[in-house]
Amino acid sequence: MKKLSVVVTLGLALVWPHSFLLASPLADAIKAGMGEAREGVLGLLAAPDSAAQADKLAVVKSGTAKVEAALAGADAAKVAEFKAVWTEFKNTRDTKLIPAIQAGKKDEAKALAEGIQAERIGKMKAMLEAL
Repeated sequence: MKKLSVVVTLGLALVWPHSFLLASPLADAIKAGMGEAREGVLGLLAAPDSAAQADKLAVVKSGTAKVEAALAGADAAKVAEFKAVWTEFKNTRDTKLIPAIQAGKKDEAKALAEGIQAERIGKMKAMLEAL
């Protein structure tokens, strides 16, 4: 009997729609871009010189472009709230966080990252789970 229940369970797992187990392609694309951009920002913290910083900024821009492309291809109504938070996040990152890192103001950058930016990331992650 135990063997039968295992077979039935496996069979149902194969035919049952299991989209609830997988993130949407849109969410995956956005997460990938955000992750890449995050790696770039973290790399900036360790970059020893302006050339290394330029390389890491290119990573930030590449990840950002991936997020922007995913959002541009999505249903505008579906991503409107996410896009609003993303825009705020991106603007703070680009106008405050990155300049603070480049100026050697790591405490200021850390405060931004652990404060408002962490709050925004939390909101965006929650929204991505709903996509």
